[in-house]
Amino acid sequence: MDILSSIANTRVKVIVRRDGKSVAELVRLGDLFSIDETNLSEEMARQAGLYAYFAVQMAHAEYTHARAGISKDEAYADADEYWREELTVDKTRKVTEAMVKAAVIQDESYQALAAVEINAKRDYRLLRVICNALEMRATMLQSVGAHLRHELDMTGMNIRDRKYQAAISDVKKAITSARQ
Repeated sequence: MDILSSIANTRVKVIVRRDGKSVAELVRLGDLFSIDETNLSEEMARQAGLYAYFAVQMAHAEYTHARAGISKDEAYADADEYWREELTVDKTRKVTEAMVKAAVIQDESYQALAAVEINAKRDYRLLRVICNALEMRATMLQSVGAHLRHELDMTGMNIRDRKYQAAISDVKKAITSARQ
């Protein structure tokens, strides 16, 4: 199996919003990024919808990531307050900032929210990469369309050119018949 077909068959788990809930969805990369050169009109129409869908999902993921960061910071503040009080109970030992920070970072509630933030960041970055790839796909569609038009012009298979030449021929016939 070559590298391109293995990439096309790769499935990525993307967290999307559906009906106000986060849902995990498996997306096959080949379904997203392949281009059917025989039907560019449909591909162009499909491109806009794909990009819009994933851009909206990326916006939701960015919001979720920001909220997770805020929640983690709130948990840090709560844990900091708790551990400062807890560590100062024993008056015989001096409490340093490093000791408080270490206790906070090891706090279970802080750890849980840090994991949520990490997952939210991964989900956001994955959707951002998919959107970037869809932008590249749009550019590729434009290039393929331009190349195909150029190829048709070079082989004389361009319908627009035939209509243009037919119109010129009709005008010449009309002028010739009008002169006679």
